[in-house]
Amino acid sequence: MKKSVLFLSILLTVLFSCNSNDNEPLQDQVIGNWKLFKHTKNGVEDSLSDCDKQSSFVYNTDGSYREVIVRNGVNGSCRNVETRDGTWENAGNGFYNLKLNNSSAGSNTKYIFKGNTYYVEYTINKKLNKVYYQKN
Repeated sequence: MKKSVLFLSILLTVLFSCNSNDNEPLQDQVIGNWKLFKHTKNGVEDSLSDCDKQSSFVYNTDGSYREVIVRNGVNGSCRNVETRDGTWENAGNGFYNLKLNNSSAGSNTKYIFKGNTYYVEYTINKKLNKVYYQKN
């Protein structure tokens, strides 16, 4: 009787602990639509317009991405000033390689993820800049 109960317990544990998604690879956390929401220089937050906040990155599962830069236009309207397409690759340890299409140049950038946001850091004129994006 003890063996039957033990066997039944093991069988039920195995059956209910297996998930059909166990063999599927995990989706990279960068995949999705991201909107610009904050920019800082040396810890001081820059003022972003509503148009600036429409700037975005879209990272696709096929390794492609699109960056759209939006700025203030005339009469308070927003305008798309640039669209960049390229490819991305997770290089590990939080680093991502981004390469623009039709360009030999690329970047290897550290992405710091916190919940549904990430930011990147770079330095210009000895000022530490952080650009923050939030997932839609």
